[in-house]
Amino acid sequence: MSVFTENKLGVRFSQLSSSVQSIQTLSCWIIHHRLHDRKIVDFWLETVRSENRSRRILDLFYLANEVVQNSRKKHPAYVTLFEGVLEEALYSVVKCLNAEHLNKLKRTFDVWEMRKVFPFDFISGLRAIARGEVPTSNWLRRTKDSRSLRRSAGRPTEKDSGYEIPTDEEGIRRVLGGAPSAEEMLAMLELLENSPSADAETRERIAKFPPYLLDSAKIMAMEDPEERNKALKELHEAKVLVDEYNERLSKEMGNRAEIARRLRAFTEEVRRVAEIEGKRHMKMRKNLVKMAKDREELVEHLQSLPETTSAANGDQVKMPTAEELFKR
Repeated sequence: MSVFTENKLGVRFSQLSSSVQSIQTLSCWIIHHRLHDRKIVDFWLETVRSENRSRRILDLFYLANEVVQNSRKKHPAYVTLFEGVLEEALYSVVKCLNAEHLNKLKRTFDVWEMRKVFPFDFISGLRAIARGEVPTSNWLRRTKDSRSLRRSAGRPTEKDSGYEIPTDEEGIRRVLGGAPSAEEMLAMLELLENSPSADAETRERIAKFPPYLLDSAKIMAMEDPEERNKALKELHEAKVLVDEYNERLSKEMGNRAEIARRLRAFTEEVRRVAEIEGKRHMKMRKNLVKMAKDREELVEHLQSLPETTSAANGDQVKMPTAEELFKR
């Protein structure tokens, strides 16, 4: 597929039609350029918000549905990112949808619930917006958080001492704000193993071209027509090879820049989570020290209590009262 640029992104969206093939084709293109997932989802949101044609709005939501359902396993970051913008997108255009298209969109929500694409409470919120209900304060907070999330790459903060680091995969992804997982980072780095810059065979082919191909004037000055035609043919082959190689190198540079950005974001978020976890660990250690001290005091107090064995005459030893016990 072609190299990703913002201009091509805009062209691709402008060419989107209501046909299944068009939606699937653009979905494949979006998933292929998953390194730019955040930029693509933001562009999708802005496109929806600027639209007022009912059919076009439905097509854009169908596109989102196609992307999230086909990337749940291989690139779940798309699910997280779309979850952060779908409510805002729907709320901004729900009044532009006619009854027919709104019903079709509601059936999409049913599919999401059946296949557990999104949490149930999130889908319930979408249905409420589709019914024209006023968003709750929680919805507004989530919208504000999602905007902050997309701007800051999801920086987690310890709002209180009771912050807990999730252990499940979905929870960790939410804490990291859609940052790539370790497995995804490895997959991105593996893409560089067979990068064009490491293509020794192509570089060797380019190096073996005759020096005179660098100067077209020398070729045109050749007197022998057969020799000149042969040189022109070689020049054309060299140009095609070099242009193709340059395009691959340009794409690699873009991928390396995006991978470096994602790696920095991933490292930063892991460091922040580790810092929060470290604080919780220190708090737990202090609690353990306090519990050990309390235990020692309790054992010492128990040892100071009188024994309850029977006296020699068989009479039961009188137990001290609570008042006498605490006077000791």
